[in-house]
Amino acid sequence: MARNDLRVASTGRARCPHRAAPRGGQNFTRWCIPHPGALRTATPYLSLALLFLALMGCVAHAQNSTTCTTNFYNVTGSTFREIRASIAKARPWKDRFDGDTRWDVRWKFQYAERPGGCAITSYSVSTKIVITLPRWTPPADVDSAVKEQWSRFYTALAQHELGHARLGTAAGEEVGQKIKGTAPQAECAALRKMADEQAEQAVADYRAREKDYDRRTNHGANPSGVP
Repeated sequence: MARNDLRVASTGRARCPHRAAPRGGQNFTRWCIPHPGALRTATPYLSLALLFLALMGCVAHAQNSTTCTTNFYNVTGSTFREIRASIAKARPWKDRFDGDTRWDVRWKFQYAERPGGCAITSYSVSTKIVITLPRWTPPADVDSAVKEQWSRFYTALAQHELGHARLGTAAGEEVGQKIKGTAPQAECAALRKMADEQAEQAVADYRAREKDYDRRTNHGANPSGVP
């Protein structure tokens, strides 16, 4: 008899501080590009697009999905100091961080008893990524130097958050590989336990990588430490 199991991994969280200037049998990706505005910040979003497109492919008996949503909080100001003050007031969290990336990995699988033991017959992994960034609409008479300063700050911030999104996407990929590689077991209960434990460990490993990423980049202040 075929059965199924569903597990949800706890949400991973990553934030950047102000210092950082389907069908069965297929993978599919759906994502949302943040609006770059008029400040030439499209590069990080193009990278995000290429990343997700590169992850598309076929996996036998699997249905995998990765979605990325970008939320914004509006800020104002005619000087960069005013913009920074607006960010401090408008951030939708209490910590001193300007960007936020959260990812969540969920999985489920079906299994059946066979002559060689209880084996996984199909599985699916769903990875959801939510990025939150500030959005500034420059006043008509704002100095061009302020625009340049904002552009540098915003690009660095978005690129750091993109690094967290990459780790979330990789976590979902790893979960799928762990479930796919689960060997048949004599008892279905043992199979369920093994598959879930391997998937949970994969998520935990990528949470640890996120902490290391923030340590190496000093939460975005040192962009050379990308994952």
